[in-house]
Amino acid sequence: MLHHHHIGFAQRLELGEGNGERLQLIHLKDRGSQLHIPADWYSLWVPLRGEFRIQSGHCSWLLQRGKAMTWSDGPLRSDSYSRGWCLVLAGPTRIWQQILRVHPRAPVDVLPCEQPCPRELRRVLVHLARRAVRGDDASTHSTALLGALCSLLLEFQAPVRKLLSRCRGRTPHRRQQTLIRLLRVERMLRNQVGHKTNLLQLARVANYSPHHLIRSYRSVFGETPTEFAIRMRTQRAWDLITNTRMPVCEVTDSLGFESQSAFCRAFKSAFGMTTGQARRLPTRAPGRSNVYNLPIPVQHPLRAA
Repeated sequence: MLHHHHIGFAQRLELGEGNGERLQLIHLKDRGSQLHIPADWYSLWVPLRGEFRIQSGHCSWLLQRGKAMTWSDGPLRSDSYSRGWCLVLAGPTRIWQQILRVHPRAPVDVLPCEQPCPRELRRVLVHLARRAVRGDDASTHSTALLGALCSLLLEFQAPVRKLLSRCRGRTPHRRQQTLIRLLRVERMLRNQVGHKTNLLQLARVANYSPHHLIRSYRSVFGETPTEFAIRMRTQRAWDLITNTRMPVCEVTDSLGFESQSAFCRAFKSAFGMTTGQARRLPTRAPGRSNVYNLPIPVQHPLRAA
């Protein structure tokens, strides 16, 4: 049922056709460990310690402890530059679908999704990994753990699956493909805070025209890609000023402003206070997050410099 791998210091694993008959459970551990997952595979990532650099065909980002990620949007590479520890459950699409069909409450397909990791999901995956290490992954209890994991995946992906009803498409598969393309764009925007939004580049990534991308993105997320980028930049500015001791000049550079005075003017326009006043506030959170972990926009967002 499961094939176990341990990838330690400076070791590398490339999964492929030779691993296609069972799910692969990987202990990704220590500095320099690398993992490559091919296209047409689903995977579940749960970092238990440290952070991992994840790279897809479109962008790269850090996956940190406390988060969990499911992936189904092409090949994926991971590199560890610190003493991290991550559990990865991966396998070809057809193997996942065979397992998921046994559990009627679980989705047949996996969507790209990154959220705070539920404690129960982490606990079940750790128990499954321990049994795989001992070699009793084919036991009745391990089968029950895998069934519980499938049900937990449904709950984990519920926020992003709610967006499917907003996607256009004649069939469920078409709507799912639309959502995957838009999630691809959203991930790029999240990882390009501080850069000007390049609508043509985003449209190419989604394989849409710029006009179609704007219309589709707004219908699903309630705002255009540019509006989302501005809101992310605004939230990032607040977080860096109120939750870190980073000098204002470094915040200015990280957010792509031409000068510190331009950033300070924009910050005061957005929040009605100076950066110094914001850092002296006893309560530092200006808003809350919605169901898809997106910060509520402030009244006057920071526009690109």
